[in-house]
Amino acid sequence: MLAQHLTDSWLSAWLSAFLLTQLIEVPVYLHQRGGDLWRRAGALKALSLALAPTCATHPLIWWPLHAYAHARGWSYLTYALTAEGAVVVAEGWLLWALGARRPLRVALLANALSAFAGLALRALGLR
Repeated sequence: MLAQHLTDSWLSAWLSAFLLTQLIEVPVYLHQRGGDLWRRAGALKALSLALAPTCATHPLIWWPLHAYAHARGWSYLTYALTAEGAVVVAEGWLLWALGARRPLRVALLANALSAFAGLALRALGLR
């Protein structure tokens, strides 16, 4: 089932969405810099910390969860709400483990912004 989704167009769509997500979420994660680990981090380490949540969750949401949702006939809205809810919890936990302040609130903000951008592009037929 997963192999059906690994076409060139699917990989291209995933990469575009991944890059858009990073462009939106990384500045949110960099701006929050609340925990001690984030305050002491140099620029490269801070960037790595900001990239980590999406790198950990995005592939799992795009491939296995999408294949599962497709096989079950979920609507796009059901899939998107399930995916975003799971991502907020997972990225919030990861941010907490990395020492961020208000990790769940920051994960919710970052993911709400990127989800809105994705939905807007979809509504405009650009994605």
